[in-house]
Amino acid sequence: MTEDALLCVRTCDKCGKPIRKNQKVFAVSDGKIVHSNELIGLNYEQIYFVCHKGCWDGVAEIG
Repeated sequence: MTEDALLCVRTCDKCGKPIRKNQKVFAVSDGKIVHSNELIGLNYEQIYFVCHKGCWDGVAEIG
């Protein structure tokens, strides 16, 4: 079972450019693993940081 996460984020926290549908992103969040088999199901509680995968440099600038 695959579930989509809906983000209310419109811009990259690194470059400030829009995040478009189907782009790969890097997200820092907290939450729980709700099931674990071949696919991991996550229940997000809060997302702190989102950037384009290509913008990720290993540092989350969480203000």
